[in-house]
Amino acid sequence: MKNLILGVLVSPLAVVRSPQKAQLFDQSVETHLLDLECPETLASALHGVDRALLLTGY
Repeated sequence: MKNLILGVLVSPLAVVRSPQKAQLFDQSVETHLLDLECPETLASALHGVDRALLLTGY
């Protein structure tokens, strides 16, 4: 899924804590696993990301 936001073409990426949460997204949305309590998941989850909006329930 490609969206036009403020004149910039972006590809949304949903970063989730579990594979179960990833299933909530449409298949056109790329998902990556990231657990903030497991720092080793950070690099691969955010590879290629140049902007992020962090929404957390902590």
